[in-house]
Amino acid sequence: MPRFYVDTLLNVGDEVSLPPDVVRHITVLRLKLQQEITLFNNDGHDYHAKIVELGRREASVVINNKVKNQTEANFIITLMISLISNDKLELVIQKAVELGVQKIIPVITEKTQRIKAEREASKLEHWRKIIIAASEQCGRAKLATVSEIKEFATVIDEDKSEINYILSPHHAASKLAKVNNPQSISLLIGPEGGFTESEIRLANEAGFHNLNLGKRILRAETAAITAISLLHCHFGDFQIN
Repeated sequence: MPRFYVDTLLNVGDEVSLPPDVVRHITVLRLKLQQEITLFNNDGHDYHAKIVELGRREASVVINNKVKNQTEANFIITLMISLISNDKLELVIQKAVELGVQKIIPVITEKTQRIKAEREASKLEHWRKIIIAASEQCGRAKLATVSEIKEFATVIDEDKSEINYILSPHHAASKLAKVNNPQSISLLIGPEGGFTESEIRLANEAGFHNLNLGKRILRAETAAITAISLLHCHFGDFQIN
């Protein structure tokens, strides 16, 4: 069943006018009157609805029922991702959402190129659109958040979780924590050139444990996707027997 995000209050029995972007998507999908779709509005529920009006620029649905969405991970993952090239960062954001990450923080490190201040707002809006599209596709009903771009020193001080890891391929890695049902985990991923020695030291002093992913050097986007998957495997969100 097609899924769409709407930024509006939803109640069973209500007739809801759909926003223009959703109407365009419905048109592209060639949906018809009386077809059923699923709406979500970031409250953690799926709302099953039926199309009752459909025009070129307008459409409305009636909400038939509401069900609790069960796709969220059993712990909060905060992905602290260094600014990398646009297409690669967009890929990381998309896949992080699909893998259940709840918080995304773009980070400025010593080896990253800063985004001009006047472009940051448009970047954040673009990243939020990627989050919405990925959530529609993967079945989540709560949107991951993407914060403003932050400095490295700020995130290691202010955005720590119960367990914290920094990807460090050239350093001895700590074993993954033996914690049952952790509430939150932060994962810090470096840029294409990696973290500097001083950044690794500062992160370690702030409570981040080194994590590496084997003998091969992975690109930042590959490392992010792999590390998130590793955390899910270790801490139980991926139910692998």
